[in-house]
Amino acid sequence: MRKLEDSNAWTRIGAEDGAVFFERTEPRPRAWLVPATRTLPGAEALFTIRSGRLPDGTPFDPRTLALVDAEVGELGPADPAAEAEIVHREATRIDVRTSTAADAFLVLSDAWYPGWSAHRDGAAVPVHRTDHALLGVRVPAGEHVTSFRFRSRSLRTGGAISLLALLGLVVANLLPKRTR
Repeated sequence: MRKLEDSNAWTRIGAEDGAVFFERTEPRPRAWLVPATRTLPGAEALFTIRSGRLPDGTPFDPRTLALVDAEVGELGPADPAAEAEIVHREATRIDVRTSTAADAFLVLSDAWYPGWSAHRDGAAVPVHRTDHALLGVRVPAGEHVTSFRFRSRSLRTGGAISLLALLGLVVANLLPKRTR
């Protein structure tokens, strides 16, 4: 595996009790567009991210290539003027405005987890697990707004079970009590 010391993107800032601390000198924005994707299974994507090299040995650059969990199709040529800007953010919703001259892939640096959905200009679009742990969607050329929303199925299921249990307790307390 490539060492962090060998990378221009990280600077060693100190060490203490056997731990070494690094600072990212080239941070990624919260949302960005890439002109290409490659479909890789989870283990291969994680290895690529850790090593900085694709399975064929070529360097991996997340600024130009997104590793995805499913095929997204051909994208257009790289657009150096392409922009992605977060225009609204709250706990369970993120809106990103994109502008690009060619089809591209939008990467959002929020953690991928089941329950995320996306709508572009009001129409549902598939959300892809990207770079092993992030969110991503395909965006067509032009100006668009993509809204990411998080609705946890486990939270809704837990809430429904809790509500049913509470309802059961209320009904049990309203029933006449039997005496022995």
